[in-house]
Amino acid sequence: MRRGCVVALVFGMILVSTPARAADTTETWDQGWFNVESFLGVDGLGRGVAADRLSTLEFMAGYGILDDFAVFMPMAIELDGSLRSPLGRVGLGVFGTPVNTRFVDLDLFLEVGVGGAGFKEWYVMPSLELNLDAHPERLTWGVYLQAGLPIHGRPSEAGGGSRPTFDVETVLGAYWRPHPDHELVVEFDTMFHPIHASDPPRRVEVGGVALGYNVTLSERVELLSQVSADVPQGGDRWGVGVRFGFILSLPGPASR
Repeated sequence: MRRGCVVALVFGMILVSTPARAADTTETWDQGWFNVESFLGVDGLGRGVAADRLSTLEFMAGYGILDDFAVFMPMAIELDGSLRSPLGRVGLGVFGTPVNTRFVDLDLFLEVGVGGAGFKEWYVMPSLELNLDAHPERLTWGVYLQAGLPIHGRPSEAGGGSRPTFDVETVLGAYWRPHPDHELVVEFDTMFHPIHASDPPRRVEVGGVALGYNVTLSERVELLSQVSADVPQGGDRWGVGVRFGFILSLPGPASR
């Protein structure tokens, strides 16, 4: 059975933020199966300022309409270290695999929703994942590229509406399976701001390096864990992140 993990690229907090996840490749679900995922993560450990630390709790439920096409609903809550700036996100998305060969796969995603403080910001996020696998069932090793274009509306400085903007997010990753039920994953992420500045102002934000270890307990349960390190830019300090999660695959009434 092919298990699923919706792409949620790992980056720092933005007004409409994409929740962090444990490092993993993406696979669609079998037709008629439900997929339930939950992750808990903490980023910015080792930094002296509480506001620089970020805790994330995310939940996702999805359903396989076809073997290569599914719908999903992600939800997330984020808190900084001072517990004073909660952010939320809820959305609805679809994803599928239009290219599925023995060694090359292409997954496409489209997600829409609302988020930010008070759920006042909207977002639309098309994204993709391109996989190159040494084994047709991903049982040995492979490399992949994840790329997203989050388009989001932020409150206008002049008031009376929103100002749409967008970013470009990328993740380069590789995985190795020492055992069919064990997967070691390494990722490096970057964010680009083509038309607006970040805080602090910079056009390119180098994210960090993540090392994940995922274990499949059964055809229905998978555990994911990750340790990451932020690459400092300018006067930033190193920060460490950890996250743990699980994926449950459950048969539905239309499962085959």
